Amino acid sequence: MTKQLRDFYMKNEEMRAFLNGLEKKDEKLFITAIVGSEFEPGERVLRKNAMDRCVLIVAEGSLLSFTDEGENLIYEAGAILGVEQFLFNRQWSQDLICGRQATICKLKYEALLDMILK
Repeated sequence: MTKQLRDFYMKNEEMRAFLNGLEKKDEKLFITAIVGSEFEPGERVLRKNAMDRCVLIVAEGSLLSFTDEGENLIYEAGAILGVEQFLFNRQWSQDLICGRQATICKLKYEALLDMILK
């Protein structure tokens, strides 16, 4: 894990709130289950209608979302996306594109199931 990701997990207010209430051992399991990925500006992170059962956490940079209604949303560091997709196995309703060079942390549903079995 890079120093940037470690700092994000330990110092970012949104991430700390997300992890609040977990026991230390569970917090460590959770953090090890998350996979960090780097994206360059303009790279597609997720396609609309994708069936990817995961939660995305923006650790650094920004993501852009282009909706059918013409709204363009910007997700900055600390944003947590995909809770509905993770919990209810729903399709992603929008394209996610990297705006500024970004580090995205991804927790897949299967990784959570593996954590439960440990």
